[in-house]
Amino acid sequence: MSDAMSWPEAEARLMAEPGLEVSSTGWGQAGKYVFWAAVTVRLPDGSQAQTEPGLWFKDAHGLVYPYAPSWAGRNRRDWVEGRSPGSG
Repeated sequence: MSDAMSWPEAEARLMAEPGLEVSSTGWGQAGKYVFWAAVTVRLPDGSQAQTEPGLWFKDAHGLVYPYAPSWAGRNRRDWVEGRSPGSG
């Protein structure tokens, strides 16, 4: 893992380095991370569409969600490169 960053630093790195994963050292579950990407989604009519790039969160169970950091997340200074190691 790299040195800790603020959210603005982490967000700038995510957008500049496709494929980068970042996480908060405060996250209790292992394997969580945030990444920047466009994704293909299935529409209600069965067709597919590509999204604009955005922030995404992958949880410890492998589910992916759009990511918008909370107030606490935006003010954390414990963002690091890589997936969360968890705290037990």
